[in-house]
This record gives sequence, C-alpha cells and structure tokens, in this order.
Amino acid sequence: MPIAFVLLLCWRIVQSVDQQVYWVGLIFLVVFYGLIRLYRWAYGVDTFKQTQSLDLNATLEQISYWQTSIRLTDYKIDRSNILEHSLAKMLAAVYASKQLHVTQYEIYSALEQRQMPLPEPVYTFLFPAQSSGAKRSIKQILRSLRDIPRKRIRRWTGRERAEYYQLLDQVLTFMESVMENEHDDKRFDAHHD
Repeated sequence: MPIAFVLLLCWRIVQSVDQQVYWVGLIFLVVFYGLIRLYRWAYGVDTFKQTQSLDLNATLEQISYWQTSIRLTDYKIDRSNILEHSLAKMLAAVYASKQLHVTQYEIYSALEQRQMPLPEPVYTFLFPAQSSGAKRSIKQILRSLRDIPRKRIRRWTGRERAEYYQLLDQVLTFMESVMENEHDDKRFDAHHD
C-alpha cells in the first residue's frame, strides 16, 4: 500500500503544477537537445563507438591495408620501400598458397634472386636496385652528380610520380591476375635452378 500512496502523491504533485511550466520545460529540453546535436555535428564528435566484427571479410581487410599503405607512401620514392616489401611478401604468400611443400620464405628468396619468371616492371618495382655500401669510385660520383639535374627535372615535372604509379598499377594488375589464376598447372620448385 505505501507504493500506491507514493504514486498517488506524485500524481497529485504533477497535476498541481501549471501546464505552462511543462510547456516551457519541454521547449527548453528540445532547444538543449538541438544545441547538443549541433555541437556534435560541428566538431565531429562521434556519437557511436566503432567496433570490429569478429567475422570481417579478409579481402576487405587487405584492401583497407593497401589503401592505407599507398596513402602513407604517397609516391615518396626516396624513403624506405615499405610498400614494395609488403607487396613482394604478399606475392610470395600467393605463390606459397598454391604450392603444397614450398614455404613463403623460399619463394620470397627466389623472387629476390630473380629465379622466378616475372615481368621486368614487377621486378623493378618490388626489388629496386639497392645501393651497395662499398666505396664508390670517382667516376660513379661524377656520373651521379651529372644525373642530379635530370632527376630534379623529372621530379619537378611529375614524371617520377607518374612512372611510380604506372609501375604500381602494373604490379597490382599482375598480382590480381596471379590470384585469379587459381587453376594454374605450373608449379614452382624453389630448390630447382
């Protein structure tokens, strides 16, 4: 009986307040809610927390990874070759997935040593010529000094960027064709020269 009595008292209090107070309170709450929504929209405050599903599509994850990698490298050829190295590892993984008794590392090593038949632009992009740590001769130094203006002009005109993206496109096209060619009868033996 005390609960019914408390509810009855609350109802009487609600009825005793003038209806105009309720309308002012309702208008205040609507304006306040609108201002909060406007603030979140203007400053980009997320109203939800993004969580990852346990059963995400692996292909979509790979696409997201490569988009991020390409954006991060942003045609910076002089920096470390993270994108190229990752693409080479992915190509080795694709070939390894088609082989039963060859590991990814054996295939990657064979790719580095150019023992596998790949198009030359793919090799050029995935395994660029590494500068050796040995001392350079005076002739090599003079040749590199002579080539500096030509390299700067290529960079300023955008040809270096265009060539980089063209090579990247050729590599990705080749990798797509390799992945689509699942019923390939050719087998690679990493131990065979």
